[in-house]
Amino acid sequence: MAEVQGMGTMGSHGRINLTVDMMTQALKAIEEYKTQIEGAKKNLDTQYATVKANFTGDAANGLQEFYDNKIDAMLQKDTGSVYKLLDSLKSICESIRDQIPADEGIDNQLGKVNRQ
Repeated sequence: MAEVQGMGTMGSHGRINLTVDMMTQALKAIEEYKTQIEGAKKNLDTQYATVKANFTGDAANGLQEFYDNKIDAMLQKDTGSVYKLLDSLKSICESIRDQIPADEGIDNQLGKVNRQ
């Protein structure tokens, strides 16, 4: 059985009780993370524009290709791989939230199991 710092064991059935609030907080964190990525991307774009303005030749072309194919492809809002990952995580959290029984997220059978 899993021991949770001073909280005792989780039970013989390995259940973890989640609340709607826990999933709501997770969803809020995902949106905050997206906002942070957007800010970082804007800053990165600004810095890259400065570098690009003073950089020419084959090395500059290679850097542009790298930026377009790796950095921008990863951080492009809504279509970038980071956003796709966050959207998948959001979908998982929403699915979990929507399946939590009762407002408090309490498994109605937990009392019966605890008495065994």
